[in-house]
Amino acid sequence: MHSEITQWGVRSTIWYSNKLLRLSLSGLHVNQKSVQKVKNLICEKNCVVLLPFYKSYADFFIMNYVLHHYGIDTPFTFGNLEDSPRISITDKWMIKAGYVRSVRKHDQNLQSSYVNSALLKEMLEHSRMTTVF
Repeated sequence: MHSEITQWGVRSTIWYSNKLLRLSLSGLHVNQKSVQKVKNLICEKNCVVLLPFYKSYADFFIMNYVLHHYGIDTPFTFGNLEDSPRISITDKWMIKAGYVRSVRKHDQNLQSSYVNSALLKEMLEHSRMTTVF
């Protein structure tokens, strides 16, 4: 479960996400009031956990792109190892952009694993925001 957030990882992920989104979408709706609420919570030193509803493979890239666009630091992201496709080039980007592949059973939630709970607690204590898929 090695992951880190590097400038190279974030920049390359955002650059490729930008190219892909421009080619595949005609627009992206972002609720700006909600983004502002997240920014305010972070500024007030509150912990923020983002729980995406749809959980597609592209959500990680789209979410990081939107957060970067609105000036919010890239959070660490927890995803299930079994649910993540293994694609060599995207594996490198995701690890360098803070994606943590947590090991758990398909029907097991993140909180029921001691290791995952400890990691999540540690991330929130040090970075104020994380995403859980």
